[in-house]
Amino acid sequence: MSETSLRERSKARRRRAIQLAGMHLFAKQGYEATTLSDIGSEADVAPRTVSLYFATKLDIAQSSASDATERLISALKRHQSRPGTSMAELVVGWLSEEPHYVDAEEWDLRAGMYRANPSLLNTGSWEGGALGAVSGQVLASELEVPASHLAVRLSGGAIAGMLMHYTLLARHSDQTPESLGVVHGLIQGIIGGARHALTAPRST
Repeated sequence: MSETSLRERSKARRRRAIQLAGMHLFAKQGYEATTLSDIGSEADVAPRTVSLYFATKLDIAQSSASDATERLISALKRHQSRPGTSMAELVVGWLSEEPHYVDAEEWDLRAGMYRANPSLLNTGSWEGGALGAVSGQVLASELEVPASHLAVRLSGGAIAGMLMHYTLLARHSDQTPESLGVVHGLIQGIIGGARHALTAPRST
């Protein structure tokens, strides 16, 4: 193995140690009460090293969710090459693959951190930015309306809220074929409801 590969693996291990230490302390003693120095001690690195990998505490708190969001964006972008695939199928496919990237320790620490610090749920980008743009395109295609349509924005918000609570608050052991079936059904229900609202006759 090359010296560059060893260095990259060492950096990845150090980043993960800091990430897990931060989530552990945020869950144990609270986000506001935890300092970068505390996280460095927990991860057995200097506070300056923590800052080299994460600029702020919030970056540490959101790192696991941000990584998952990037993978979801990639999954939704596959719609461009598989236009017949539904939003529900794309999302459940992404969820099914998440355990390959997020082990039980990280998954449960993330859930514990968000349950202990619910205000952190309002600091992510599940409904905006790149994810909102890509999911809006998929929904617009399914609903056969422009991406700017109110039905797209509202149904997208409902799906984002459901996924946020499922992926950020659920324990690793909660991910089962039955739970994935529930997610699939809920997404279909949200989109079906939006489609019905678009086609239902309006009372005068």
